[in-house]
Amino acid sequence: MSGVTSAASSLARRRRRDLSLVPVGGAGGAAVSPTQRTLKHLRDQGWTAIVVASWNAFSKTRRDVWTADILAYRDGNVLLVNATDATSVSKRLAKAQASLEAQGWCRGEVRRCGFAVMGWKKGVRGPDALVWREL
Repeated sequence: MSGVTSAASSLARRRRRDLSLVPVGGAGGAAVSPTQRTLKHLRDQGWTAIVVASWNAFSKTRRDVWTADILAYRDGNVLLVNATDATSVSKRLAKAQASLEAQGWCRGEVRRCGFAVMGWKKGVRGPDALVWREL
């Protein structure tokens, strides 16, 4: 019986951690992160998207995929996305351009791979809220 309880509590913890379940606008009026806004935007555009960045509390380090936070797939195209606020787009784009791995990702044999930085303006809704730059 304890195995079932353990599995159920593990599932409950995963659900609490899965921020994709938090609706845009936040739970209880809380602010929504750029990552969550980007996930919603990509999914609304027909992309299948998942967060690939994580925080390691033990070592206090962030782990991502060549500076990207999100991996998205649609119609055979694969996109790595760095989600941020609008004021940090140029910094994040420069960081991605300096990454040999991100450069290699974009220059691969298969041109169906891309890298983008999506920045969100605070307090702005609709299409004017998104700042999009590709590597």
